[in-house]
Amino acid sequence: MAKRIFALFNCMVLLALSVPAVPLVGAAEVNNGLHTIYELNTEEYPLDSHAGQTKQSLLEVDRRNSYKIENSDFLTTGDLWYPRIKRLSSGKYILFFQDGRWGPNVYYTRSDDGINWDKPTFLFKSHLTSNKMYQRNYATCDAIELKNGDILVAAIFHGVKKEGGSSAPNRFNMNEKGIVTKYSTDGGNTWSEQEIVYQGRVWEPSFLQLPDGTVQMYLTHSGPKDAIYRDKMGGDVSSGVAMLTSKDNGRTWDPKPLTYPYVATRIAQQKIYVNPNGVQILTDQMPVAILLHDNETIVMAVESMRKDKSGHSTSIIRSHDFFATVLEENEDGPADRSNFVRSGSGPYIAQFPSGEIALSMMASGKMNIYLGNETGTQFYYDRTYSPLVYGKVGMWGDLFVTSSHTLMSTSSDTIIESGVTNNLHTDGLNVTSMVLNHNTDAKKMTPYIDGYTGDWSDNTDAFFLGSVSQAQSTLRMAHDDENVYFLFEQLDEDITTGDRVELTVSDGKSMFVIKAGLDGVESVERMKGDGDDASGYTAAVKLYGTKDNAEDKDEGYVIEVSVPKKYFESTELNVYPKLYNVDGKKKFGADLFEGLRVAVASTWPTVRLSDVKAEVGEAPKIPVTEELTSADPTVSTDATDTTDVTDVPNANSTGAPIWIIAAVCAFAVIAIVVFVIVKKRK
Repeated sequence: MAKRIFALFNCMVLLALSVPAVPLVGAAEVNNGLHTIYELNTEEYPLDSHAGQTKQSLLEVDRRNSYKIENSDFLTTGDLWYPRIKRLSSGKYILFFQDGRWGPNVYYTRSDDGINWDKPTFLFKSHLTSNKMYQRNYATCDAIELKNGDILVAAIFHGVKKEGGSSAPNRFNMNEKGIVTKYSTDGGNTWSEQEIVYQGRVWEPSFLQLPDGTVQMYLTHSGPKDAIYRDKMGGDVSSGVAMLTSKDNGRTWDPKPLTYPYVATRIAQQKIYVNPNGVQILTDQMPVAILLHDNETIVMAVESMRKDKSGHSTSIIRSHDFFATVLEENEDGPADRSNFVRSGSGPYIAQFPSGEIALSMMASGKMNIYLGNETGTQFYYDRTYSPLVYGKVGMWGDLFVTSSHTLMSTSSDTIIESGVTNNLHTDGLNVTSMVLNHNTDAKKMTPYIDGYTGDWSDNTDAFFLGSVSQAQSTLRMAHDDENVYFLFEQLDEDITTGDRVELTVSDGKSMFVIKAGLDGVESVERMKGDGDDASGYTAAVKLYGTKDNAEDKDEGYVIEVSVPKKYFESTELNVYPKLYNVDGKKKFGADLFEGLRVAVASTWPTVRLSDVKAEVGEAPKIPVTEELTSADPTVSTDATDTTDVTDVPNANSTGAPIWIIAAVCAFAVIAIVVFVIVKKRK
């Protein structure tokens, strides 16, 4: 009889386990944990979505994903100079650099993530010329990935005497100066043979591809003046910007100036003075250009020598005909330009999909970055962003927009030697990732104030802080008819007492400061406007790690807050977040938006309380202490609670719930016992 009961019991259990599961919907289908900034900002907006709003846009260094490449990491001899980084359509990265100020060699290396790089490979290698009198060196390489997937590169070459000569090139030796190109059709695995496409004194080639596929190569155009007026140039240097054009993805070029007087298509230059021998001296050099989102306007940044010869400033040039207007030898142009806008040399330029243009230049040995509007007609020089996270000096750097909200910058960390005019050494390369913070939308939704993030998966517009230490913060907002919601996600490898966030919110009339830490919200204080401090708020904290244990590596923590909407009178809120971090015994200063006028809330980024509704899944069935009000405003989930939301039994779990199994088993046992008793009585 016992065997029969046991067998029937097993059958009933198996039957219970075979009950079809109800599909799990909502929050448990998405990541309820912490997110990096690169997992957020997934909303798709049209190009130039922030036109007219760019003055409120900001850049923030991502310290975790910024680093320095030491010379010895890539080279056995020489220094790392003139870096150019690109993100390919495959998602991989490619980096070009040279091993000295004047070369002699150009290398490239590739990476899957922009952090870990392959062993560098020669792209243009120094060699003796055919007459064996000169060593041909290569430098200033730049590249473009074309629409057909080819990678097109160009570098300058110059000859130095094989023996007893300076490492710097001879200025007037036109036969040993020019531009060479190569291309790759397989992502940089193999390269074509190099081809000389320009001969003469030249520097800094760069590329742009037009909507019809035409490739324009821009170059510093010093060859003609030096060749034609060699005996009259003296110590004066004349430049200007010229162009070569290719209709077949860089296989052939027009013109192809290989002989005297080395004239390419002149497109940008300005007169600065006439030298004592009567030669008109021109300027504009180191050209880099972008095509605006209207597909009609080219914006070019150039380095221009000031008329008093006191140094260089950056000029901004705009062409509305793809540089179809060819300039005469001493003609100023094009007409639409802003000259000497900012003291600085070696500029670079890039544009975000949302419209903001990033412009970099070097001043006093420092690489500085500025943001501008979507047309390149205004830049905001009152806010300076430095990419020099681990380096002291940034020279001949570049910019590349790698995603909708991410900018990468590289530069040489030059050694400044006291009393040395031309420094010839570097400490390595600075590689910096920067995140764009700009006006965002807060969708309409009612999240669960529980410290879990899965219900925010359809509301990803976020701000970012992370320039001061390894700790990083993202901020998202939402709203419904009753409340405004704030979600802080903190990536922090060392959760320590004292870690906290502070958010100032202004609606133009009132201003509140929300202060929250590992134990929840400390206060919501009214700093401006009529009325008392806010009440009726709720909050939750979830720790992903252990507090005050420096021996382990934590993930971070979440702070989720709701504040009654009645305290805000506008659907547009200006926000100013701060992140405070403590690692062990080290306390860092406030991590905040750089360059803002703190006293003027209208300059802060704006969050629009949108009418667009976000989809919200079911709440995670996680045991959480009861929701509290402002009288006791913290719901804190213990750090030791490592149970994943998908592991918690509930009506929507992937197997039969425990109570069903128990009920079925109990029913089976009772039925068997009753059956046995009845049978015995019979």
